[in-house]
Amino acid sequence: MFITMGKVINISGSRINDWGILKLAEYVRANLPEFTLVIGCKPGIYDVDAILAGGGKIYAIECKNWKGDISGGSYGKWIKDGREFSNPLHQSRNSAAALSGWLKMNVAGKGKTWVDSLVVFTHNDCSLTLDIDETSNTSVSVLLLDELREWVTARKASFSSPTENRILNYFNRLNGEEVINIERGYITNRDIDTADIGKIAVIIGFVMSIFIALSNQSGISLAFAVIMGFIFFIVFLSGKRTRYHLK
Repeated sequence: MFITMGKVINISGSRINDWGILKLAEYVRANLPEFTLVIGCKPGIYDVDAILAGGGKIYAIECKNWKGDISGGSYGKWIKDGREFSNPLHQSRNSAAALSGWLKMNVAGKGKTWVDSLVVFTHNDCSLTLDIDETSNTSVSVLLLDELREWVTARKASFSSPTENRILNYFNRLNGEEVINIERGYITNRDIDTADIGKIAVIIGFVMSIFIALSNQSGISLAFAVIMGFIFFIVFLSGKRTRYHLK
């Protein structure tokens, strides 16, 4: 039995230590098999904690591992246990706008790259009292972590599969991988490298078999070379098929 898991890409090149982002990554792996979460984003993408892609949607996620009683709204400061904090909705809106422009410049060209703003609270002991202006065209959705799956899977796609494919390819290349076809599965550069190494090994083995056969100049050695060549050929064809890893 195969268990499909969500894909998490760390493009920072270093370990992530933020507990909220780590909880989000664990949740995506376990609950969103058709989505990709990008973490460790570069400063050039404003200050995006995480990027969630899938289902024809892109989300700029502001991740908060806040504990306690939290209240706030679309405007003004937020309050956590009596203390004021900067409005995370403002952060998320700015991040989404910056990410949208960044993707358009680097990936999509003239393609549509609408990015939705999302604030996710990851702490288990978190109580929210919110006053959100749903009529605002710059509204941001606010969720608890365990609400994420139901919420994102209910959204309608805002761009095509080819655009999603290009975006996922871009982030995978930053991580040394490449998604070839999101409809059928993933083929990564690492898989291709492995296949190339296998191909070289097959060629070397076959050449060595022929060399041994010619050196001994016997029918048995020649037959052995032919059999080995056939085996190597079958293994090589099998290796090409195993390059496809369905997620």
